[in-house]
Amino acid sequence: MNATEEAMIRLVDVTKRYADGTAAVDGVSLDVPRGAIVALVGPSGCGKTTTLKMVNRLIEPTSGHLFIDGHDVTAGDVVALRRRIGYVVQSSGLFPHRTVEDNVATVLTLLGWDARRRRARVLELLELVGLDSGVYAKRYPAQLSGGQRQRVGVARALAADPPVLLMDEPFGALDPIVRERLQVEFSRLQRDLGKTVLFVTHDIEEAIRLGDMVAVMNKGKLEQFATPDRLLGAPASEFVADFLGGERALRRLAVTRIPVGALEPLRAEADGWPHVSVDSTARAALSAMIAAGTDGVVADRDGLPIGVLTMGAAARAATADG
Repeated sequence: MNATEEAMIRLVDVTKRYADGTAAVDGVSLDVPRGAIVALVGPSGCGKTTTLKMVNRLIEPTSGHLFIDGHDVTAGDVVALRRRIGYVVQSSGLFPHRTVEDNVATVLTLLGWDARRRRARVLELLELVGLDSGVYAKRYPAQLSGGQRQRVGVARALAADPPVLLMDEPFGALDPIVRERLQVEFSRLQRDLGKTVLFVTHDIEEAIRLGDMVAVMNKGKLEQFATPDRLLGAPASEFVADFLGGERALRRLAVTRIPVGALEPLRAEADGWPHVSVDSTARAALSAMIAAGTDGVVADRDGLPIGVLTMGAAARAATADG
């Protein structure tokens, strides 16, 4: 059995069945593209966390196959497997008796890196996740805020530069403001690092905001696997539509790019209208137009106007067939 070259993580008919016959995960097949973020989402008990934990074999699958970078990891050295995978959990999972520096260096120590090399990597990572190494390296987890602990948890997961990152509700315990800030920071990190990320969340907004692809699970089965835009535009089942809720159109605006094909020619009266980038979302464009009380002008990446976007065209982008 060979994994596709495009998939960094591949699940093939993976099942987890317990002794009482309960199937926590039931025949899930899923490809996570190299360098992409895939969000696993669904109600409590749907099997999303079990699916995630089977990838690094914290939970052993009952049947099926798991591939990482084309290699079947269903059997073999589980310790070696986990050292190739970064893992971030909701509570950060830091060792309370170790400093931030020692926490981040955990895997590096296990890999036998010398002290100078470890310290250089730790300081680099702390700066990468937005923590001043001179301030935070010698602190203990109890001396950090929840958001700071999560940043340290991400730094630790990235320490050995693993190609795969598993994240289990990493921002779930944070207040909304800190949570949104860390989501933005994580998106920035992902643009820079290009990791392959499998991400569990119960929050559909978070899944849509962060995921390149979203997998909706229900009762151990995969209900739909699609881009956020496709998911919101064409739910595959009544369950998916209900789970997405009544604000699907508004959510879709946040992941839909400006409909360039719907632009109208430039006209003189548009000189004072708001300008939005062609890379903006339909929601950002519509917000700017509503605030100004006019239609808008779309500019290319060099800032040059290329056409007029009407409010109606921006709104219709959220209801077009997916």
